[in-house]
Amino acid sequence: MLRLTKSLLYRVKAIRLCNLHKDNQFMRDLVKMCCTWNVEGEVICNLLNLHYEHNGEIDRLLYRLLSDSDKYEFLRFFIKRFSGHNTYNESEKKLIDEAFDKAKQICLNSNGDAKCSFIFEGKQISFVYPLSHSEGNDAERRLMSYYPVAHCFFLREYEKEGFNPKDGGVIFDCGAAYGDTALFFSTLYPNSEIISFEYGDEAIDYAYRNIQDNKVSNVKLEKAYLYSETGVQSINDNGKISTADDLHANTIEVNTVSLDYYVENNKLNDIRLIKFDIEGGEQSALQGAVNTILKYHPILYIPIYHLDDDVYKIPAFIKELGIPYQLSIKWTEKLVWGVDCVLYVKFL
Repeated sequence: MLRLTKSLLYRVKAIRLCNLHKDNQFMRDLVKMCCTWNVEGEVICNLLNLHYEHNGEIDRLLYRLLSDSDKYEFLRFFIKRFSGHNTYNESEKKLIDEAFDKAKQICLNSNGDAKCSFIFEGKQISFVYPLSHSEGNDAERRLMSYYPVAHCFFLREYEKEGFNPKDGGVIFDCGAAYGDTALFFSTLYPNSEIISFEYGDEAIDYAYRNIQDNKVSNVKLEKAYLYSETGVQSINDNGKISTADDLHANTIEVNTVSLDYYVENNKLNDIRLIKFDIEGGEQSALQGAVNTILKYHPILYIPIYHLDDDVYKIPAFIKELGIPYQLSIKWTEKLVWGVDCVLYVKFL
């Protein structure tokens, strides 16, 4: 009874917070959604307070610009991502489980690698990548072991009706990992030039192998650390640009490149799509692509889950460009950590 009373008190507090911001549709709908999914009152308050000073930006620059179905998806993502409370339904769980079961069945473990062969869009795809042996529970290990195939090819994370480029021109695949998205885009857009950026040594070695094994001719792999500017920067043990907080961390110097510099230096034009997935480096990479975006108005695919403030800083960046646009989202990793929510941006 005490727990129930405490939870109810927190829910009252959450409602009062919403009453202080009556015009904030995001906050009101978040509380309603939390109640629908039986989220504890204290958790609801924590969610409201997480970005309290920026809830207006989330509402104005992202939430209100989404369709009703995308609003529903975003709220469920937000609750799962920032509280861990499950918000998927059984039909979604079945679909995701089927994708991972299919990936598991076609992946053969050979010398620590996952080797796959499958048909995608009528094309035979061969794909190899290091099989994960990460610590964690069974669900986490399963996610990491079969993620590239399940999410890219079976759940089609980087494709959404109304937000796909026309075949042709240049597609930037920023964060190629093992080459899965390069193969995905190459298959869907055979007349486009796919330029894939990856910095990690192991990842790019596998990416080269996968591109060669599939005899793909329209993908160019670039070993590059994408950043807001071109130059030399120090990165820390986690592969991130070091800050004042990293003074005592081990750092190495790397050459960074901005997309604007790359486009100009290589005399590229007709940029139709930029997909980002660079593990928290999206905000700085976007800053380095401003001129390219302003000139070519490419479709953008941008994860909004790597950093806590992605949900308001990335929409704010898009708004500041001053170009009319349309937003949508796609959320695919619903079962474990609740991440993999991608913001789709189409300039009008």
